[in-house]
Amino acid sequence: MITNEVQYRATKAHLERFKEAAANIEDRPGKRTKLERLELDAVRAQAEHLRAELADFDQLRGGTLFDVRCRVVGRTVHGARQGTHRTRLDPTSARRGARDGRTTDPTLRSQR
Repeated sequence: MITNEVQYRATKAHLERFKEAAANIEDRPGKRTKLERLELDAVRAQAEHLRAELADFDQLRGGTLFDVRCRVVGRTVHGARQGTHRTRLDPTSARRGARDGRTTDPTLRSQR
């Protein structure tokens, strides 16, 4: 995720290079080989990813996207978006082993 203006400008420059690379591949004469098709697909996919990053930063700047950072079970989740890409956590998932008695954490072991 782009977090500042320097990264934004660098990403825009990279996007232009990917656009040029795609145009160069498309302009090659003759039938495209499988490798050229794969290369073109990869360049287009990367360009699309950069466009999405730029759009997210524009929304973040405009106040229509919120960058949520939260700490969950010892791991940090970055870039969660409001309304999209929601992570659903199962609060019982850490305790599944406890029901079977397979956990080494004594606080999670089922009492018998």
